[in-house]
Amino acid sequence: MITAYFDESETAGEERDYFVVAGLVADAYRWAKFDREWKHILDEFGVPHLHMRELNPLKGPYKGWSESKRAGFLRRLSLTLTSTCNSIRSISCAIQTKDYIELVSEGERAQVGHAYHFCLYWCIPSVLLPYHHDDSEHLIDFVFDERHGVELKARQALNVFKNAPSTPEHLRRKIAGLSYRDDKLVRPLQAADFLAYEINKHCREPWRLRQSLIALNPVEGFHTLVSRDALAKVLTIVRAESRRILSLGIYPLEHSE
Repeated sequence: MITAYFDESETAGEERDYFVVAGLVADAYRWAKFDREWKHILDEFGVPHLHMRELNPLKGPYKGWSESKRAGFLRRLSLTLTSTCNSIRSISCAIQTKDYIELVSEGERAQVGHAYHFCLYWCIPSVLLPYHHDDSEHLIDFVFDERHGVELKARQALNVFKNAPSTPEHLRRKIAGLSYRDDKLVRPLQAADFLAYEINKHCREPWRLRQSLIALNPVEGFHTLVSRDALAKVLTIVRAESRRILSLGIYPLEHSE
């Protein structure tokens, strides 16, 4: 079984606001190796988990840390990911929030969805792409943070992809399912949170050479910062797909389970 863990990072109230969805993909053997190494670092620093919303302002279990300790902690975690970089793939999609709000009217979002739908819909093919010509029985499980609101959005995006007439049948069959877990307990979700945060920070401050992001560079991946023009073109395709799905009597963005 191959598992893809996804989390998101959103900024608000700044001139350059971005929404990022990022994920990490590997087989069970690599995730087990990663989990042991990640836990070892957490234990060494005396914290139960990595959570960027707490680490960045140095609150919660990180209260009282120095900036140098925080930076050292992130460097060590980065090395954990890169030590298994030959088998862990990273994927992300980032869009400027202002562009999405201006290009998609509030009423239209009932069909096209939240920015989360768009970013995740962009990421899903990148997860499946290496298996496009794979006739094996590789199945891919998607795992998301169980935070309120994410569950429905993730299910909606996967439903859109699976039901889109343009999605090949053999790729539909490779999606084993999706589940929602507590990112404070599931260490690969913590790594996805870390990746999403670093990419968001880089989008807002591309002129800064952040050491924690540089340390993540060896991780093989497919990362997209969607420009305003590209977003407009892709939204045209997404709108068409949504209309075709609705015409088949399938409602990917409905609020029922």
